[in-house]
Amino acid sequence: MQSLSQTGAAIPYELSLYLIAVTFLLPASVMSMSLGNFMIGEEGQAVWRVYASPISAKSLVKSKYSFMILFALIVLAITGTFGTLAFHPSLRAIIVASFEAVFLVFALGAISLLNGIKGADFTETPRARMIRQSWAWTNIGACTLAGVALLAPFFPYVLSSMLSSFLPDLAGRPLLDPYQALIISGVIAVVLTVIFYRMAVKNAKDLLAKAET
Repeated sequence: MQSLSQTGAAIPYELSLYLIAVTFLLPASVMSMSLGNFMIGEEGQAVWRVYASPISAKSLVKSKYSFMILFALIVLAITGTFGTLAFHPSLRAIIVASFEAVFLVFALGAISLLNGIKGADFTETPRARMIRQSWAWTNIGACTLAGVALLAPFFPYVLSSMLSSFLPDLAGRPLLDPYQALIISGVIAVVLTVIFYRMAVKNAKDLLAKAET
């Protein structure tokens, strides 16, 4: 991407959209997914400190989730700055991509933390596992479906943009305005985040209750 930005050649609009989306959305989403998977399992054998502390399940999830979101947003700030400087997107593209990345971070983070708690593996020998493989694959599938659901409102706009080069009548008349798609995606993100965050708290309660027995 950096070599493309330094050539000085005009980047096709479709490729520009793709590069901007990848730069803004992918790194922060991957960071959120990865940390959500490992935030509980990385405690390893030291997880007894969590069991022994007077922390509640809600506080445990809140602390892990906040830490995960913070790091993902830092990644978004770095990659978003790079994408802005490298590809010079429009203000509208920056706004839409930034908000959509935040939506993905919160929703995928809640899903990953849920699966990370449920599938936590505290084994440290011969190597740290952190999460059982079956739950890692489950998380990838769940996050993929959630990501598609969040990005689905933008498909009509992308489709109309691609077809506008073949059908000039569609130029300037997208099937769905990006801001409208962003609102729909935001509603989906809030619903997913609330549902899976509450499920993560329930899983944390089960985890702490199991430790007491």
